[in-house]
Amino acid sequence: MRPVCFAVLLTASGSTFAQGTNEAYPKIEVFGGFSADKFFYSESSGEAGNPNISVASLFDFGADQHKGFDVSAARNFTRYLGIKADSSMYFRQDSGMTSDGQAYRVPERTVLFMVGPEIKARNHTRLAPFAHALFGFAHSSANFTIDASTIQSHSREGFAMALGGGLDFRMARRFSIRFVTDYSATHLGNPSPDDSGRQNHIRFALGVLFHIR
Repeated sequence: MRPVCFAVLLTASGSTFAQGTNEAYPKIEVFGGFSADKFFYSESSGEAGNPNISVASLFDFGADQHKGFDVSAARNFTRYLGIKADSSMYFRQDSGMTSDGQAYRVPERTVLFMVGPEIKARNHTRLAPFAHALFGFAHSSANFTIDASTIQSHSREGFAMALGGGLDFRMARRFSIRFVTDYSATHLGNPSPDDSGRQNHIRFALGVLFHIR
């Protein structure tokens, strides 16, 4: 009788332990929020003169800050390791006057899509730091418009990467507030198609992380 009771107890304990382990971390996490990208150095040459659309499409035009949004989805395989797909889009618009006195606009748009591992230090507190290494591609474009008419456009694609991480602050069982910062590099070339160059950025993001079990 005792061996039978012991076996039943052991089986129940093992089942409870396995269930607790499975519920210890969310299998899928989805993030969405505001993002900003700050260019700080470029190995690309060329003068950023208006309306130089070729330079504007380098995603570092005027060494200014681009604003947009960032969304990502992570599939967690263990409590500490997962694979994340990250997509972000940034916008900026330059304006001025041409030499003959016409008002112009140069709207710019850049899209990044990257995938890579994410490591998270989950613990028993509300704070969970994480780090990621993402790799993928970037597409950047710029249009030169006068009176809402596109006069000239230019776009380019290239390799993109992001190394960094952030911090999750758990507000409830199902969602957290996430802050992200990382170093991002894009390889979009030079204004001359025969050259190549790298643009260096710092990315920031702030939004909500949803935990899906």
